[in-house]
Amino acid sequence: MGSSLIEVAAAEAAYFKLKLLDGAGEARELKEARRVQLELREALKQREGAVAELRIRLEELEAERSQIAARLEKLERSQKGASYRDQTQLEQESRAVAGQLEEIEEAELEAMVEMETAEAGEAEATAELAVSVAELSAKILEHEETRRTLQDQLAAARDNLLLLVSGLPAEEQQRYRRRSSGGAVLAIVVHGVCGNCHLKLSEREAAQLRLGSDVDCDQCGSWLVEGGL
Repeated sequence: MGSSLIEVAAAEAAYFKLKLLDGAGEARELKEARRVQLELREALKQREGAVAELRIRLEELEAERSQIAARLEKLERSQKGASYRDQTQLEQESRAVAGQLEEIEEAELEAMVEMETAEAGEAEATAELAVSVAELSAKILEHEETRRTLQDQLAAARDNLLLLVSGLPAEEQQRYRRRSSGGAVLAIVVHGVCGNCHLKLSEREAAQLRLGSDVDCDQCGSWLVEGGL
């Protein structure tokens, strides 16, 4: 059974519409998910850095506290058997060192509270990132499935187009194949408008098309097929 140019034009339009979708790349939703995940990774990195800094700070404070406590203990031991004069001086020194120890313990307590808050933030950021990774993986699988379906549809549309072209009369088929260079050859004209460039035909083009002549669009060069002037 033979084919008509309008059938080929419709099949061609369907094929190139699918081809355009196939070349569109990642969906906007998938790109947004990737962007969000990068932001979450950066946020987690910053929180991990804050926890690491606080851990170092706590280690430094602990070491300093141990040194001061050891010094205080030594001063208190030295007071035993010391003369009154020396004992008075040692007591004054002990009070000063005890004050330093109290300040260090307060700083250590504050750092521990900050560490607790920072670790909670790190845990929250880790959980958010885990959710984002799972969501992105699901979106990627969905995108790949959509892409495979689209490629199957594209292959079927291409086969249908080639079949219809092979069913054209010999002269039309030769003309079509000569003009085929990877892009659309035919354009259906609806209400006097070219289906490819979407510009209105001139009166000359419209008249020639009504007479059944082979007409090319003056604007885009497509082979015009009447579909309802």
